Amino acid sequence: MTHMNECIFPDPSKFEPRHFKKSAFLPPYSFVALGGGHRICPGYEFARLETLITIYHMETLLPKHFFF
Repeated sequence: MTHMNECIFPDPSKFEPRHFKKSAFLPPYSFVALGGGHRICPGYEFARLETLITIYHMETLLPKHFFF
């Protein structure tokens, strides 16, 4: 777990908001709250596709006066 690595975050068990304020100085994927890279959530692409399909159906199939 990279967010517990003392080389990246000094005293990692203590909550320090300043750790995340200078994110430009952090190595990539040093802290990824919900996953990233090759360990990203497997349902991410499914949820993204499902959202796009829902938006498409809302735009094309529902009556226009339903939203306004």
